[in-house]
Amino acid sequence: MQRKFLWGGTSGDKEKIPWVSWKDLCRPKEEGGLGVKDLKWFNISLLTKWRWRLLLEHGSLWKLVLEAKYGNVERVKLVLPRGNKFSLWWKDLVGLGVTNGVEDDWNQHVFLKKLGCGGSTRFWLDRWVGLAPLCETFSRIFKVSLHPECVIKDLGEWVNDTWVWRLAWRRSFFIREEESYNNLMEIITPVPITKEEDSWSFIDRGMFTVRYMYSYLYKKFLPPSPLVLCSVGVIARVWESWAPLKVIVFSWQALLGRLPTRGNLVRRRIIIDGEASFCVFCNGARESENHLFSSCGTAWLVWSKVHRWFGLTSVLPNFISSLLESFLTCYRKKKNGFKGVLLVWHAVIWVLWRLRNERIFSGTIVEPSEIFDRVQYVSWKWLLAIKVNSPCLFYEWCVNPSEYIAR
Repeated sequence: MQRKFLWGGTSGDKEKIPWVSWKDLCRPKEEGGLGVKDLKWFNISLLTKWRWRLLLEHGSLWKLVLEAKYGNVERVKLVLPRGNKFSLWWKDLVGLGVTNGVEDDWNQHVFLKKLGCGGSTRFWLDRWVGLAPLCETFSRIFKVSLHPECVIKDLGEWVNDTWVWRLAWRRSFFIREEESYNNLMEIITPVPITKEEDSWSFIDRGMFTVRYMYSYLYKKFLPPSPLVLCSVGVIARVWESWAPLKVIVFSWQALLGRLPTRGNLVRRRIIIDGEASFCVFCNGARESENHLFSSCGTAWLVWSKVHRWFGLTSVLPNFISSLLESFLTCYRKKKNGFKGVLLVWHAVIWVLWRLRNERIFSGTIVEPSEIFDRVQYVSWKWLLAIKVNSPCLFYEWCVNPSEYIAR
């Protein structure tokens, strides 16, 4: 549904081209993405919250109902009971963080047991020391334990304020088992046992939040952005504008090089390479985002007029991201000025694309001076919608845009 909305709108059933990969859409805006939630990881984050509540909320009615139906639920690793009398929600909760019967790596590090007196921590079956429960690490001697399900508190005692382990066994150890026992004692002896209650910690930060859990999963599983660091910083700034949101999204797509330009259509084998792939304005090079919005002669003339309009003097680069960065240099320290100038930058990109489409589909030919006039008008209309309390006339905007932006 999200994919169809992003690329196909709400009209028609025909599949549209997904110009940006889903993993890049799900990246935060500050990393060059669109900030769309990945529903898979968001759903896992919500289910993980239920796990957290099972561990912390003692005596709650809903938890008592679950314990009556499924047994002990106050543990990190849940199991399905025999039979099929369990809800789909519980099945999803039990299967959380498990792939093909094997516990995922992330699931072992989300909830950390903060050991106190050991009254709610099972010695063998819960993970309280090391990376796995002791029943798995020392499976040989676990089989001869006299109390395989006992909690830590019942397997020792306090002697002169010092905790002493009292592990019981069904029989004497064999030679191999004695070695395992010695290794076990080396591991558990240094672990401090206190007289306080046991508690849980969420990734060493205390309380659980769905937002932090989603961020944790995103950072762990999403591959690094293919964009270089400088490009990410430039792309992330397009959102700091007063331009309409759909225009900002369009500019973001342009900076990523993911517009349906003729060059991209050739790469996807939608049109044939040749004259049909050339720029509609100059017909001198293959149409790409950098050419159409920056290095094309028509675009260069428009940008030159915009720079003179704002009283700027700079060399115009041939890359759209560099053009954005150089255009905003004079306004980095002025918050409103930055947003207003960035709005004009968006207006240039938007108007050039609209007129490019008009030329392709309607045969409309517009001179650079007329394109510049339209940029002035479009940017003025957008600003009027933002600055309702301090409007200006169109001729005032054309004469001194910097003054109006700074109001």
